[in-house]
Amino acid sequence: MSQPSVVSMSAISYTPPQAHDPLFSGVSVTFAKGWTAVAGDNGIGKSTLMRLLSGQLQPDSGMISPAPKSMVIAYCPQETDIVPPQLESLMNDWSAFAIEVRQLMDIDEEWLYRYGELSGGEAKRVQLACAISAQPDVLILDEPTNHVDAETKRHIVEALQRYQGIGIVVSHDVDLIEALCTRTVMFERRHISGRNITVVELYRGAYEQAVAQRDANDASRSSALAAARNEVARLQSVRADRMQAIGKVEAAKCRSGSIDPKDHDARNAHKAAKSTSLDKGVQQRYTQLEGRLKAAQSSAEALSETAKRYDARMEFDGDAVGHGRVLSLDRRTVDNAMTAHGIDNYVVDMGMEGVLGHGVQGGPVGREDMEIQVFVGDHIGISGVNGAGKSTLVQAMVHVLPKDETCLYIEQNTDQQVLQDAIDRLHALDEQQRSRVLSAYARLNADPDRLLAGASPSPGELRKLLLCLGLVGNPRLIIMDEPTNHMDIQSKESLAQALADYPGAVVVISHDDWFLNKVADKRWILRRSE
Repeated sequence: MSQPSVVSMSAISYTPPQAHDPLFSGVSVTFAKGWTAVAGDNGIGKSTLMRLLSGQLQPDSGMISPAPKSMVIAYCPQETDIVPPQLESLMNDWSAFAIEVRQLMDIDEEWLYRYGELSGGEAKRVQLACAISAQPDVLILDEPTNHVDAETKRHIVEALQRYQGIGIVVSHDVDLIEALCTRTVMFERRHISGRNITVVELYRGAYEQAVAQRDANDASRSSALAAARNEVARLQSVRADRMQAIGKVEAAKCRSGSIDPKDHDARNAHKAAKSTSLDKGVQQRYTQLEGRLKAAQSSAEALSETAKRYDARMEFDGDAVGHGRVLSLDRRTVDNAMTAHGIDNYVVDMGMEGVLGHGVQGGPVGREDMEIQVFVGDHIGISGVNGAGKSTLVQAMVHVLPKDETCLYIEQNTDQQVLQDAIDRLHALDEQQRSRVLSAYARLNADPDRLLAGASPSPGELRKLLLCLGLVGNPRLIIMDEPTNHMDIQSKESLAQALADYPGAVVVISHDDWFLNKVADKRWILRRSE
């Protein structure tokens, strides 16, 4: 069968297991050859739509053409702990194309044989190489630049630009979309007839152009809705005037019953009113007005507007986290942790605080007696290339925490067990604590109603839930490893504000400099020593 030039999804509806309401209904969208971006809020249904397209899930209704089973589809999930099904094939594939893909992704051959030991960035590169090397009809990538540094992202973009089939990338990485995509599908929440619905729109161009088109459409819809509401208000005012006129006629009728038989002028006026059908004319005009008003109300109800967002800031009790030193980490402990993970030549550049590190040949870098110390109120941002030891460093920090110290540690990879534990913890809370968690969850641009209805949170929503559950205990230290992975742009802003406001100590690992600049007042950079 020849490679398809388009894939169409028509009137697709899907309700997740245990959910009462559909995630989306009547969604129609077409994907053509070349790269199309899929963007939208966390939990809105982007990944679910991709699983439907790839045949992993079945829709409640609607049609996909060609059918998924008739195409070669490679799906690369956002979670790096999922071993790619094409891994063994790539191990044994020494064709010119497979070699080129390895080189483009800068993959060390031994990575293919120890996937479970790789860093997030390394695993993501292997996942992508496996998907691309399959040369599929449709290549679906879910957040492909999560976990990766700037240099790795450059390799990824270069490799993806060579793909000639139908490419779909679910991403909140604006730089990636701008470099790769010519079309953008946006999931949007709109408010219509007193309820929120999810719609899917296809725009020409990459992210920035699509946002401009979407904003223009929103402005046009808002203007039309305002005009329709103004017309409803005007007709309601006219109806009130007509009601007053009818009231006067009815009052005249009542008065006519007590007309003095000898008052010939009053009797003649009443006869004249009846002969000219004054009361009948008022009633007729009122009935006509009611029809116009109902039509105007129907028109207004058929128009949608952008659903409102919850953007309030969180409030934290500084007294609850206290003050003083949270942890101290000496050079020897760091060296041992790095060596245990195969990192023998690391450097931690701590800015004004100095340099800590060790080289295979050069020996220790910086002062021998140097310690890493973290105090309440410190907000530390850690960055650096993949494999430099960022996650290893924070794991060592967690390991040396005093037993009576309170710490919330959210790792970069979460699995189904972490999700289930989080849901169980939420339901085990008393009513007051659960209300506090859900309120904080909403402030991070997430929907608590969907969570309570049984919908499974997306990876981005799960990170928000883990943070909000952890905040119940007022931890003195929050550590988050790549917290912006899987998060939409609005959610990144909400999370950055929450962490920046937190009165305790905060340690964040991220490749997102914009995010670190919002959160951290101290920066540590990890690199491999020469």
